[in-house]
Amino acid sequence: MTDRSPTAAAEHGRGLDRRSVLGLGLGATGLALTAGGPEAIAASTRGLSNGDVLALYRLKANYAFGTDAIGAGDFDRGLALYRQVFAPNAQIAAGFDEAAPALEAVGPDAYAELVRGAVVGTLGSQHFLGTFGVEAGPGRRGASITAYFQATVLAAADKTITTYLGAYHDEARRRGRRWLITKSFAKYISIEASARTAP
Repeated sequence: MTDRSPTAAAEHGRGLDRRSVLGLGLGATGLALTAGGPEAIAASTRGLSNGDVLALYRLKANYAFGTDAIGAGDFDRGLALYRQVFAPNAQIAAGFDEAAPALEAVGPDAYAELVRGAVVGTLGSQHFLGTFGVEAGPGRRGASITAYFQATVLAAADKTITTYLGAYHDEARRRGRRWLITKSFAKYISIEASARTAP
């Protein structure tokens, strides 16, 4: 597990601190289908049952709920949810550039520890997932998931709101009847800080 925060964000004029991991998933979760209508969805998910598609969506929801649980101080619940989401050797990373990630960990346990360290010094957060895309393959037991996200984090020290925008690009494998994410990259498109307007 490593944290190379300044590397990925240098050309964006700001460094990523340990709170950057919070952009990976916290708080309330929403689900939305990919645009393009039933025909587009049917074409991209051919080979996957409706149950498979819902299970893949649920992986991302449980990921957000798990992170939120850790942020609220319930590490055990968060870890249990992560173990339902990620394969034991899953590669989990985030940043502006996948070749030089700002944050990375291998497996749910290591990632849970990374998140536990990241939530220190925060008062709250909210994560919204929307515009989901699911595609079958590679192989009969593989699938890919794309999900846009917006995450906001409230800092304890100065009440600054940090907003993360980006998209998850995940790979999943079906093992028996169960789907698990084997690789996840949260690609940031922006990180913006602003003052909170509410008291």
